[in-house]
Formats: sequence, structure tokens, C-alpha cells
Amino acid sequence: MGRVLLIALFSLSLVSCGKNANIWPVAEVQEQSVGPATSEEFTYEFTAGRCSTGAQSSPTFEGICETLKDDQINQGCAQSKREDLFISAQCPGSFH
Repeated sequence: MGRVLLIALFSLSLVSCGKNANIWPVAEVQEQSVGPATSEEFTYEFTAGRCSTGAQSSPTFEGICETLKDDQINQGCAQSKREDLFISAQCPGSFH
């Protein structure tokens, strides 16, 4: 019996010395690559009759909302269209 126990311990030690002796599954990890972040640009342009607001843009939502309200920047053009966009976009504050 001692001999069987000795052989079993010897066999167990040989198995546990192997390179991949781990009995748990090994998960493979893959590296993900992500492109550089790009900023979103908010833009609009309205025409009404013979006037145009010109192409207006802002890198922020709050900035474009402020631009919509500014008559000077928009050359006094398309006020009702600008107000409609201000309201439908749910800009903070009031148009006037």
C-alpha cells in the first residue's frame, strides 16, 4: 500500500510540474484599437427671401443655441426659422 501511495504522489508531482498544469480555462484577451476622437460640429444655414444667415457652426450644443439667438451673426435673417430650430432642438433658456 505504501508503494501505491508513493507512486500516486510521484505521478501527481509530475503532472503538476507541467507548463500548463492549470485546470481552469484560460481566457484569451485581444487588444482593441480605437481611432482618435473627433469633435461633433453643430451647423445650420437658413435663407428667407433674399437674405441668408450664412453657414453657422459651433463645436458645442450650447454654442449653436446662442448663435441661433444672435441677430447680428445671422444678419437679421430667418428669425422664425431660427426660433423654430431653437425650440425643436430643446436649447436651454428662451429664444428672446
